Amino acid sequence: TYASRGWTGVHNMSVSASQALIMARLDGEGRLPLRVYNAFDVDAFEVAESRKFETDTVTNRAVKLYMDGALGSRGALLIAPYSDQPDTNGLSLLDTESLHDLMMKAKGADVQLAIHAIGDLANRHILETFEALGNGDELRWRIEHAQIFAPQDVARVGELGLIASMQPSHAIGDLKFAPSRLGLDRLAGAYAWQDMLAGGAVVAGGSDAPVEVGSPLIEFYAAVARQDLDGNAGEGWHPEQALSRDQALALFTSAAAFAAFQEDDLGTIEVGKIADFSVFDRDLMTIPAAEILDAQARMTIIGGEIVWQAAE
Repeated sequence: TYASRGWTGVHNMSVSASQALIMARLDGEGRLPLRVYNAFDVDAFEVAESRKFETDTVTNRAVKLYMDGALGSRGALLIAPYSDQPDTNGLSLLDTESLHDLMMKAKGADVQLAIHAIGDLANRHILETFEALGNGDELRWRIEHAQIFAPQDVARVGELGLIASMQPSHAIGDLKFAPSRLGLDRLAGAYAWQDMLAGGAVVAGGSDAPVEVGSPLIEFYAAVARQDLDGNAGEGWHPEQALSRDQALALFTSAAAFAAFQEDDLGTIEVGKIADFSVFDRDLMTIPAAEILDAQARMTIIGGEIVWQAAE
């Protein structure tokens, strides 16, 4: 399914040890065409540490942690209470002491952390704990979603060398209810793609499938249009945070490769790198933004081999 949409690889979150074994078997049988970069549940930490069950296309290097819940359910952990429910500021799923200990463990084991954080307080806890430990950009630890920051915290992501792993479709969906959850003032630090890049952060793009559709075209459109699928945008959507075509392309190519320690082999089409690329039926870099959603994938090449091709 994902190859037919034009993806050449996925960063796969919250993986169990048994799933890693299954993926290795599928790849050995020639039934797993996609390149897969796995982030494991914390109880499968040992798989990421030992790099067991890896193949030439399956990498097991990361562990996924959860700081908070989601904005829609008011589970995202906020500094101040929710504007539309002042008796709560969300859920804390991992306290800072436990986060500190897991960061220490991961650093010692050379395991990449991919940390789910949506609310501004959850993100601040990561920034403060990471900084207090004296960690740097060589770790390439990722904040998964990185959706809402206190505006003064956005630049700290790049300054500290953390990676913002963001999903553009979240903005065009969540911004229909985010103003009521957060109030207009807090939206200045929400889905702040341009500000994140301006602060020097690497921003890797994803889709959050299967929660979201999982279409590269929807994600690319959301990044450059910052409008919903019907072309609408509401108050507080901050259109100045939309990306250029080149910036949006980098999210899903070179930045994603960097976020998986694979930039020497993947992420750009050039001599000496592995031939992973997709072909669409029109030029996504020049057509009007609304037409991006009408484009169709025609061919997906992974490792120089056609793994999917549209029927004639």
